[in-house]
Amino acid sequence: MHDDCPSHWYLCVIDFKHFDIQILDSLRSKSRDEFRFKSVKIVVEFCQTFFKLYDIGKDVFQFSIDWAPSIPTQDNGGTVECMSLDICKDSKMVIR
Repeated sequence: MHDDCPSHWYLCVIDFKHFDIQILDSLRSKSRDEFRFKSVKIVVEFCQTFFKLYDIGKDVFQFSIDWAPSIPTQDNGGTVECMSLDICKDSKMVIR
């Protein structure tokens, strides 16, 4: 997901196995948390609309949304891509 503060990207993971949604943000900021949380909710609403349209049978409105624990933070704005890959690798996430 993209944030305009300043051109920052963060990751939203919808985990269908554990019925939760995690926000992974290597530059978390209390001043931007509310905006980012609302942005994730917009994505969830889109996913729910998509699932209903194609009769997929998932109700992501019932999933919990929270910040992922223990996310490494980056020192500068130039390492976000590497940080995201490291976070996914460390979390043992599988993209299929």
